[in-house]
Amino acid sequence: MRAFLMVCSFLISISVLSSCTKSQEVERDLLHVKPVNVFEGDAKKFQPFMGPMSGAVKLNYKGDQKSIRATAEIWENGVKKQTIGEFSTLLRSEEQRTFDGEFIVSMKELDTDKEGTHYMATVAIIHEDGSSSTQFRIDSPVKHTSKMPVTLGKPIDVPDNEEAAVWGMQATNENSMRTIDFTPESLKNAKWVILFKINMSDDS
Repeated sequence: MRAFLMVCSFLISISVLSSCTKSQEVERDLLHVKPVNVFEGDAKKFQPFMGPMSGAVKLNYKGDQKSIRATAEIWENGVKKQTIGEFSTLLRSEEQRTFDGEFIVSMKELDTDKEGTHYMATVAIIHEDGSSSTQFRIDSPVKHTSKMPVTLGKPIDVPDNEEAAVWGMQATNENSMRTIDFTPESLKNAKWVILFKINMSDDS
């Protein structure tokens, strides 16, 4: 319970900081995504509760879409196996919708047994009016011995009709891993990967 309350406090503090930050000027109908350090400054004290496999990106948007949608994809040996964990948050209803906030992910290993390795994913979208979040379990049939995050190398702009991977985690049962990015060519080098993608949606 204490850990849960600490994480909630962390999300609230991020929300307050976002609301105090002036919205970045972005081109219309583009979701601007910028990688950030989720544990920068005072937020570092929350790392023991969220775990080292956590990450965040800054989101800015101006356009006509009604919501931000997030999904997760599981890739094994370079092949996408399934899409899970879909959820979304509505933008404020205005003549021209805007968004200034963050997308935060935490992957925590639950246990490893004869059936593989099991994780709990926590995903949150933080904005000036509050936050929305979800949790879901992920089961890998492989016993993972090592893992590392997959992150954006630079800011990107995502058009309304497209989606983009913004954070991920790769894992393996082998002795080494290559550093990868979000391109299909690079994903072929990974044993197991979960990718978190976001896109703008007209669904309300």
